[in-house]
Amino acid sequence: MSGAGGGTLIIQSDGDVSLGRLVSASAKTTSTSAGKIMITAGRRVANAVVASGSIKLFGINPREGLRAEASSSSSGKAGGTISLTAIGGSIDIENTVSVFGGTFSGGSLDLTADNDVILGVPPAGALLSADGFGDAGSGGTISVLAGGKVSGNAGLTGAITAAGHSALLAGDFGGSGGTISVEAQTGPVTLGPGGNGKIAADGGPDGCGGAISISTDTAPAEITIGVPVSVTGVGLDGGGGSVCLDGQGPASFTQGIDASGGGSGGGSLDLEALGTISTAGAVRADGSGGGGCVSFCAGGLAINGPVSAVGSPNAQGGGVMAIADGAVTLSGSGLVDTSSTGDNVGGCVDLEAGGNLTIAPTAVIDADGGAVTGNPGGLICLVSGTPDLPGDLIVNGKVHAKGSSPTVSALASLEGCTIHFGPTAALDTSGDRQARNTLRARRTAAIRGAETRSCCRSVTRCPRRASRRRSRPPARPASAGREPASHAASTPTVAAGRAGLRATCSSFRSAPPWASSAA
Repeated sequence: MSGAGGGTLIIQSDGDVSLGRLVSASAKTTSTSAGKIMITAGRRVANAVVASGSIKLFGINPREGLRAEASSSSSGKAGGTISLTAIGGSIDIENTVSVFGGTFSGGSLDLTADNDVILGVPPAGALLSADGFGDAGSGGTISVLAGGKVSGNAGLTGAITAAGHSALLAGDFGGSGGTISVEAQTGPVTLGPGGNGKIAADGGPDGCGGAISISTDTAPAEITIGVPVSVTGVGLDGGGGSVCLDGQGPASFTQGIDASGGGSGGGSLDLEALGTISTAGAVRADGSGGGGCVSFCAGGLAINGPVSAVGSPNAQGGGVMAIADGAVTLSGSGLVDTSSTGDNVGGCVDLEAGGNLTIAPTAVIDADGGAVTGNPGGLICLVSGTPDLPGDLIVNGKVHAKGSSPTVSALASLEGCTIHFGPTAALDTSGDRQARNTLRARRTAAIRGAETRSCCRSVTRCPRRASRRRSRPPARPASAGREPASHAASTPTVAAGRAGLRATCSSFRSAPPWASSAA
């Protein structure tokens, strides 16, 4: 499209659309705005498909693709708009689609297909980009909706980014990260791996991270993410963003999730799936202004790498919480860390399994208080077989919430049908004068050579307790159109589970539970 500012290009086809050259509605000067590219393949009349069409963007030349960009990274204007709609067909993206913007933020990028969306690897650079540049430009919006599945090409996926940019003047707020939504209505979501693959809505320095949502709508559709996911916000004023997972089957992250923040604290990770959630890379909500909140709500949970909400270098730890209908496993490489640093109290770890809860010999759970004398350790709650189910609590690793407070106590509460402490296990809340470890076994408590340390310790058999287990929601039917960005309204029981975990994190950070135990 010619002219100083980007124009508008509209393509409507009753069949397939294939693009192998550059299609551009980009701005030509820093004072003009990018334009719009709107492509629709297929036609629908009165909600009935009368002509089917698919869209394919070929990956041939790295300077081509679809572009509705600001003129340069120094532009003061916003990115443009690109909308691709395949009615009765699929979308296959193998080259860059970009709406990067300047100071007024990245643009809007929307891919909607009645069937599948394929996200491949471009010849160079990002696959989908809505980054903001200029003077603290914020990231834009990327939305991918497939009636079928969302997947890479031959297992590979390029970078998807909606990042914010730094401010021109040091000390000013940076741009915030944008929003990225990936949803498959009847199939799985499979992204990555890839050499340069990532899903990123990071904020610029001293800016806040954005929001990333990944969801499947029909059971038992799986979510498999083989690229790093990040919504970081670094710097004195930076804060971590949010990542929301809503899966109707199992889910796995092999390259980690990072919602670390700066002085405004770590972010929020809300990870939910009807099946088992498996993590391999680091899952972080650390923050120099305080650890954030990591919550899991799943059919099962396998932690195979570090999960942390650490307050560092001088801040309070956050919270890591999990509710699972089945087993929860912390493998040998697993670490759950909500420890604090400096003059701050320890964080909170609450892991509850409907089946067995297993902590491997080299695994660690850490809710220690800061090193400054007088700070208490945190809260650790480990429950298996909830509520009143035949689940064993098997501890072979190190569990500690150490502090140094003369008045406030660290707490460690362990409960299960049967509690097994192996010879390599340790439960340690020492340092706080009133710290205590409580073990409640409905059948048997077996401690074989393990070390348990605190001021007070009790091992009891306890009566059956009232049910606290939430019911699982039914599978959500495929929608005829786009669903809201948040699924909370459509799944009340899921929303209740999420709300409970969020409320627990929020109340923990504002009013830590040791305060009530001090008396």
